Amino acid sequence: MRKNSFEILTATMMGMTYEEVENAVKENAVVLFPVGVVEAHGPHLPLGADIFASLNQAIEIKRCFDDAGRSCVIAPPFYFGGTQAMTRQFAGTFTSSNDTIVASIKDILESLDRFGFRRTVFFNAHGDDVQKKAMLKAIIESNEVLE
Repeated sequence: MRKNSFEILTATMMGMTYEEVENAVKENAVVLFPVGVVEAHGPHLPLGADIFASLNQAIEIKRCFDDAGRSCVIAPPFYFGGTQAMTRQFAGTFTSSNDTIVASIKDILESLDRFGFRRTVFFNAHGDDVQKKAMLKAIIESNEVLE
């Protein structure tokens, strides 16, 4: 099941040139933002399951946008989030503090705004309340500053 390690990232802005990003801004593109955490999901799933799920959702939605002739890009995935879940005890589960998550998301949203993007849609595949509350706080605070 393992594919080229760069394949999942080339579908995102990481596979684009800055000129392609500038053109997407000119086309009023919507940004799809995959979010998750790197954590243990049991012995049967990879640590990146959340990221793979949110990124695959974003890729499918991008296909719908493309088919409809609408401009859309996928931001690089955010995957160093928070977890209170029992998975913290397992090797391979990374977690960040609430302050780090909020600051990171706000920095990413500020960057997207600076590029000229005006609409961002989050795809979160991680259900932990720490992550959800931190993302919501970052979105609210960013909207207050960036509007």
